[in-house]
Amino acid sequence: EKLRYSVSWRLLPAGHAEIVLSQDRAAAGRLRVTGKAQSVGYVSNIYKVEDEYQSTFRNQPLCSTGLHKVIKEGGRHRDVKLDFDAQARAARVEEKDLKTGATVRNAQFPTPACVHDILSALYYVRARPLSVGQIIDVPINDGSKTIQLRVEVQAEEDVKTELGVIRSEEHTSE
Repeated sequence: EKLRYSVSWRLLPAGHAEIVLSQDRAAAGRLRVTGKAQSVGYVSNIYKVEDEYQSTFRNQPLCSTGLHKVIKEGGRHRDVKLDFDAQARAARVEEKDLKTGATVRNAQFPTPACVHDILSALYYVRARPLSVGQIIDVPINDGSKTIQLRVEVQAEEDVKTELGVIRSEEHTSE
């Protein structure tokens, strides 16, 4: 699966984002999501962004096993590795400055047995049957304290794509 997005800022083209889901070739039963974001045009002249995220998570129950981020935003360039250990209920983060090679952070934090990073959380919510009014709490960790992200399904809507309009009633009947 490949999802592409155009990002705008006050009607100006600001960037492109792409998310690709595939099987993780390194481990059976795991999925891999790669997300890339890049600024473009005038916005890129003000604040250049070239980020790449790579998340791995178990196919069932979609709990994250790790996240690797290469962040290049303005003058900040970081390599961040986040590993989740479900048995130990812990997250370990190692962050390096790409310009100097110095380790900026090396820490461990408690987590629930099933925790998500920002990309695995997206697929966790997408995989669930959703109904208006439903609330889903998703434990998310990005290298520090685990937070509960509350997702509230507020409405159904039609989605306009290059291939046409997908009506909300067609989507919910699958």
